[in-house]
Amino acid sequence: MRTRTIQFFSTVLLSLVLIGTSCSDDSPTDGGGDQAKTLNKEFLYDKVWESSEGFKHEFKDDGVYKFDGTWRWLNDSDSMEILAFKGDNLRIWYFDWCTEKEMQCRLGKKGGPVIYKLQE
Repeated sequence: MRTRTIQFFSTVLLSLVLIGTSCSDDSPTDGGGDQAKTLNKEFLYDKVWESSEGFKHEFKDDGVYKFDGTWRWLNDSDSMEILAFKGDNLRIWYFDWCTEKEMQCRLGKKGGPVIYKLQE
């Protein structure tokens, strides 16, 4: 009797897992039905990004930030260390997402998200 009960529950559990897997949507959404925005680092480079407040970022693909600063990814993550100019303090920026014409990032873990658009 115990063996049949274990087989029954194993079968039910396996069925639930299979049903849940087959019904899940692998493409994340932003709640509006569109595909979620992801961080594509390749879109960041060699462009000028500007916020609505007029702040600008420019990440050159050789590690130069704007004119004479530097940038580098931290541990191949979504975090970037930026030295805006020689003698400045290091800042850590966290990138939420980046598309071809828009990106969202935050200064520090407690910073609010800021959307930057490609300056054209």
